[in-house]
Amino acid sequence: MKHTIGLLLFTAVLHILTGCGAKKAEEQKKSQDDLAKEVMAIHDEVMPRMGELVGFRKQLKTKINAWTQTNTAESDAVIMEATALVEKLDAADKGMMDWMHEYNGGQGLYEHELIMEYLRDEKSKIEKVRTDMNLSIEEAKQFIESHP
Repeated sequence: MKHTIGLLLFTAVLHILTGCGAKKAEEQKKSQDDLAKEVMAIHDEVMPRMGELVGFRKQLKTKINAWTQTNTAESDAVIMEATALVEKLDAADKGMMDWMHEYNGGQGLYEHELIMEYLRDEKSKIEKVRTDMNLSIEEAKQFIESHP
């Protein structure tokens, strides 16, 4: 009887501990999934703007080529400004491409804190990509509108 009670008590304690561990694992998995969704939401917000970025870069290059034909002191200053904007657009494009190429969602990491650290770093990186893209697109748009 003592063995039976001891076995039942041991089984109950083991069940409680296993249940708590499973709940913690579920909570950790949910926090990882939620953060991964936040990261991808930022990507999904910015990715459609790649077409705008490419379009503005093409417009700027066309204008630079036309201004190069006139070759005046005024056109030199405008060419320099437009060239700097093309470089910003290129850098924003490269930032997005690099981020997409390197992002793996934390695959290969098995500890919760390492996964969360990876995802927080990736969120920071994609937020920078978003900022760079939005600013470079906005600056290019304003420049093109002011230099028809």
